[in-house]
Amino acid sequence: WYFEVRQSSGGSNGWALIGIRGTQAGIHGAKDNPGRTADGYALLGKGTHSGAQNLVNNNAYVSYGTAQDYGNGDVISVAVDLDNNKCYWAKNGTYINSGNPGSNSNGHSITAVGSTSSGEYFPCLGDYDASSYVFLTNFGQDGTFAGNITAGGNADGNGYGNFKYAVPSGFLALCSQNLPTPAVIPSEHFNTVLYSGTGSARSITGVGFQPDLHWLKIRAGESKSHMITDAVRGAGKYLQSDGSGAENTDTGTVSSFDSDGWSFGSATANQFNNSGSTYVAWCWKANGSGSSNEDGSINTTATSANTSAGFSISTYTGESGNGTVGHGLSKPPNLVIVKSRADADQWRVGSIQSLGPMDFTDYLKLNATTAITDEATTWNDTAPTSSVFSVGSDSATNHPGYTYVSYCFHDVEGYSKIGCYKGNANTDGTFVYTGFAPTWILIKRLDGTYGWAMHDNIRDTTNPITAAFKADDTEPETTISNGGGVDFLSNGFKIRDSGTGMNASGSAYLYYAIAEQPFKHSNAK
Repeated sequence: WYFEVRQSSGGSNGWALIGIRGTQAGIHGAKDNPGRTADGYALLGKGTHSGAQNLVNNNAYVSYGTAQDYGNGDVISVAVDLDNNKCYWAKNGTYINSGNPGSNSNGHSITAVGSTSSGEYFPCLGDYDASSYVFLTNFGQDGTFAGNITAGGNADGNGYGNFKYAVPSGFLALCSQNLPTPAVIPSEHFNTVLYSGTGSARSITGVGFQPDLHWLKIRAGESKSHMITDAVRGAGKYLQSDGSGAENTDTGTVSSFDSDGWSFGSATANQFNNSGSTYVAWCWKANGSGSSNEDGSINTTATSANTSAGFSISTYTGESGNGTVGHGLSKPPNLVIVKSRADADQWRVGSIQSLGPMDFTDYLKLNATTAITDEATTWNDTAPTSSVFSVGSDSATNHPGYTYVSYCFHDVEGYSKIGCYKGNANTDGTFVYTGFAPTWILIKRLDGTYGWAMHDNIRDTTNPITAAFKADDTEPETTISNGGGVDFLSNGFKIRDSGTGMNASGSAYLYYAIAEQPFKHSNAK
């Protein structure tokens, strides 16, 4: 990736810094700069230091080529190579340390992206002594730097951008047009459907695919359970996310999973199809009723996997001791949800979130507000692999003769993201980059007692999104009344609620977000 920065003005006694940073953590104090953290790297611009100390990394000077003393009017090029974990800087077109980004020579080594605190890098500007610097940054949108110089007319290899200096071979402008074309069209794999009940047998269409996982909730007027059905367990069999009860069977409820929706039997139960009541149904596509998976030590009764969208459903029968269960996906799931079907037992949720921290030594309960619990017998303290997830002797995930259902998910670029963010107790809350415009978000506090907040932009179409459910609660749809909620943006979401449920200061929150549109095709919001 390539971008340019021009210094317009700055204090005479300060040090300007231009570079990258692997964290969104904001200001670290009065003397803040891109090189303050271990995963931050900045070119030092004002003042001469001993030898060639012209970079700042982890709040320390680093030697790299000849020391530079750039100032007002100078253009600094930054070329970041995340394939080879190198960064290059050029002053007015000449690369420092005889660097050559195009041939991967003489660059400065940076921490691998997967090892940074956020898993990404961000362009970052700053100064070392809080002096007043003014930078103009060109990501390709303005080669004149707001009319201050003549544009160079240099585009990247895809023909995008207008830069002062030549873009190195193989490097691209930071723009949505250079994002990869998503392999998954979100609406073909997830949809939210609103409908009104009739109290009689009927079919509902408009999903766009067969909804192999179907999560339904009455919206207003009554406190009724969340109803979860799927095509692997079969029509008429439902579980409730807000309770620990065993699976119920009633063919008068969801009587079939159809090519574009589903059908109801004759039941008039308020949870499904009561006359005059309004409902929401969140629908995921798997792969029909599935077939047995024998990748693990415990063969599944059936596994239905949508490998493109990173989602699978499996049913299995528990066995003695520890075991593994095949999930049918091509990557390790970073979110696993398991429920005992025939026995009243708690839901188990496992995830890998280093910011939490949470891994598969811990679990959450989908039907409860409790924080993460450290328990070796749930997942056998073993992270999922690309073929299986592990279970221990916990009766909630593996007991001889008990039957279970599992829902496994992993990130898919441009479609879904499972991650973690830290709260700041402010209505100007954390921005979470997902790489797409969300349509649905599930949020759970990891270190405190609060429910599983559910938001979507179908029930509530205007930012901030304030219409909410809790997956662990039977209460009807509520509206956040403290001026909070969540902004659904073109490339992620921003927390606007200062309450502890979604934004306690310093607390970690697990989220699962699904796209309305990939960022490449999103409109700004």
